[in-house]
Amino acid sequence: MSRRESAELGNKQMAGQWERVPSVVLHEIYLLLPTADQLRASATCRHWRQVFYQSFSPSKVTLRVRAGDQNSCERSIFLASCWGNKLRHAVTEFDSAKDGVAEIVADLLLLLAEKCCQLRSIALRPSYCRLLVPHRQPTFLDRRIMEPLRSIISKSKRLELVNLGGLEDLAPYLSELLQLLAVCHGKHLRTLHANTLKAIPQVYKIYDLDPGHFSRFTALTELSLDYDYLTDKMLQVLSGQGKDLRVLNVFVHGVDEDLLPPSNQSWTAFSKQNENCELRLCLLFSCEAVEFLSSGLLQPSMPLTQLKVLFCEMISVEALHLLYDWYWSKLTSLWWIDVSDENAPLDALEISFGQPHPLVMVAWRCVNLRELVVIGYDLLDDNIIAISRLRGALLKRLDIPESNIFFDEIPDGSPHDAKVKLVEDVSDSLQRKWAPLSNKDMPAALVNPSLEVTFKCYFKALLSSKNKTCS
Repeated sequence: MSRRESAELGNKQMAGQWERVPSVVLHEIYLLLPTADQLRASATCRHWRQVFYQSFSPSKVTLRVRAGDQNSCERSIFLASCWGNKLRHAVTEFDSAKDGVAEIVADLLLLLAEKCCQLRSIALRPSYCRLLVPHRQPTFLDRRIMEPLRSIISKSKRLELVNLGGLEDLAPYLSELLQLLAVCHGKHLRTLHANTLKAIPQVYKIYDLDPGHFSRFTALTELSLDYDYLTDKMLQVLSGQGKDLRVLNVFVHGVDEDLLPPSNQSWTAFSKQNENCELRLCLLFSCEAVEFLSSGLLQPSMPLTQLKVLFCEMISVEALHLLYDWYWSKLTSLWWIDVSDENAPLDALEISFGQPHPLVMVAWRCVNLRELVVIGYDLLDDNIIAISRLRGALLKRLDIPESNIFFDEIPDGSPHDAKVKLVEDVSDSLQRKWAPLSNKDMPAALVNPSLEVTFKCYFKALLSSKNKTCS
């Protein structure tokens, strides 16, 4: 017998031994393993797989649909079919802009609708804000996506979290979904992410949305919504008796001149009722929204704790002044991110001679500022040092690209020595090791600033309470 034949025979004999492990022993082995290792061990053989799926069912599962990866698709369908009523939390992660993915996602949603009536949370995680639907199937969204979602909402006994993933395709159905959620889960729903990202931020349709739907969500603590629906009436409903929002995420893609922004009086009533609420405001691809910040969008009584401005191609000195005038005790995080193009440089901050830099003023006046990210705008080294000294160890994050740092004075004509001194000074002030962002550390969205890449890099971070930046 050859060495190869002997090895093959040994493998067959070993496989037979694995299949003879008693079920009760396997059960004890699985109890010692975390969920990820349980799944890997279940692939040993048919016997191990059967014992695992008969005895164990994790309460949460992520169903992944990756374009060109048949194994991930088949595995997700198998998991959705197998665990059925035992599943409590389902996340569907998919390459939404790839051909053929929409049909598999539709099949997964249908399986969840048929089998998983005990769901507590349902979340969609697309790779982009649009779903590439099959050609010449105009009813695909309603028939294959919306119908299972309606069924999941209707059949589930206690939904506490719903995340629509920022899909713009679901915007026409938002009012219907909210009404169904209010009827079926108004007393239980705690987290609702109903915002979108627009494929064409400059031109998009605003659909009717009745603020009255939100009056029935008595347990809601976190809400994500587009600014287009944030009216006085909406704030009045969210200020109703019994409401206790803790997080309000608002996404601004543009400003409709025909819609009046919420008044300061409405924000006062909202803040009084939801006294522990954090308002997290995000502007996306909208120059006009930046211009509107200081002329109506920002109001003194807003409970603003986070402002993130992404790829709006301008910065507003007036808005920065308002941040430290109105939100000095609330603001914890400020992001202002753009792509700096050497051939088309962004406008620099217009600061009067002798006046302090507005970002330095933000660092000084905003006593709870923990995070400052400024990318695409030039800063002098002295201003960076001033920011770090004013905030000290309380500033947990300071992200500034090396390419955006300019030195007022270079000792002995050595740029390297100037950079070393800057790093040392800032590190001493922050009481931790610090360095500016190098080109290799830059997020992918800054290297390739397309809407799809931006969605992948930042969208999950914007909805995360931990506010981690994806790279």
